[in-house]
Amino acid sequence: MGGRANLVELEADGPAGHFEGLSLRLYNPEAHQWSLNFASSAARSLGQPAMGEFKDGRGEFFDQEMLNGRAILVRFVISDITPDSCRFEQAFSDDGGKTWEVNWIATDTHVKDESLPEAKAADTNHDFDFELGSWKIHLKRLLKPLTGSQNWVEFEGTSVTRKVWNGRAQIEQFDVASPTGKVEGLTLRLYNPESHQWSLYWANAKNGALGGPPNVGEFNNGRGQFNCQDTFNGRTIFIRYDWSGITPTTAHFEQSFSDDGGKTWEVNWITDQTRVQDFTETRNLTSSRFTHLHCELLHSKIAPKKSGPSAKSGMRKTYQPLVCSMCASSIPLTARPFIALGTSELTSSSTFGS
Repeated sequence: MGGRANLVELEADGPAGHFEGLSLRLYNPEAHQWSLNFASSAARSLGQPAMGEFKDGRGEFFDQEMLNGRAILVRFVISDITPDSCRFEQAFSDDGGKTWEVNWIATDTHVKDESLPEAKAADTNHDFDFELGSWKIHLKRLLKPLTGSQNWVEFEGTSVTRKVWNGRAQIEQFDVASPTGKVEGLTLRLYNPESHQWSLYWANAKNGALGGPPNVGEFNNGRGQFNCQDTFNGRTIFIRYDWSGITPTTAHFEQSFSDDGGKTWEVNWITDQTRVQDFTETRNLTSSRFTHLHCELLHSKIAPKKSGPSAKSGMRKTYQPLVCSMCASSIPLTARPFIALGTSELTSSSTFGS
């Protein structure tokens, strides 16, 4: 698939307590830049993405955020990259980038693979467990939503879903094609045990970025509904996702738009999926069929590995491959130092049908 995304799980323990996070990294082939999207298990939502690129083996990524009521600049730096280690720093600036204060330093070292501990039962929700594994996808897509058009196009393809944070989140890779083109997408699902709701984020291969706000909702009586407000063709609309018809081997999904405040809805995306291989085989992330990893740092191929707890930092990082990417030839050389352990291609904007 070319390696235009990867997902990292981070877990660390120290005197200040326990920390869990994930970083979803998306590559924009037009801008030749990466967007770094971070979520902690405490916040249970993605923050502002940091944008940037690698030059001469050093990556710098920037964004603007609020801290204690003040707007600041945030900088991430990835350096000292070798086949077995790298260094990460986060720094803040409250004077427009004239000076920087480093507040987060991490040294990642490859060690033998080790599984993460199981999540607490109270923090875990199993509503989306049916999605784990590989599926055959049949998609019907309305080409021009909210125009009165009835011009639908049908696609065929596959999707693969894996769990993150031992079930408190999921990552899904979606890949379908038709004579009119391809749709390649990625969905990140984060569960909030306090509200008992899921946040669904969609990313795309065209621009390498998460689009719009997440659709938030929950399951009731075997049916899931997730809503958000977004813009489409310059207009503010409501977007609704519906999951239904869920069995161990099938599921049905629809996306709908409303431009009248939810009074009426137009369906523009319909998928019917059928499981294509053994569920237990695909839901176990340590299965050998999903542990092929590809890394190209400083333009040098190295042996594929997964990282576990670092003896120096006490951190535990698990790089989850989205596909078995054995070649990064489609990625520009300037981006290759950041293609680290686990890859995927993506598509569309905040809405599936865009």
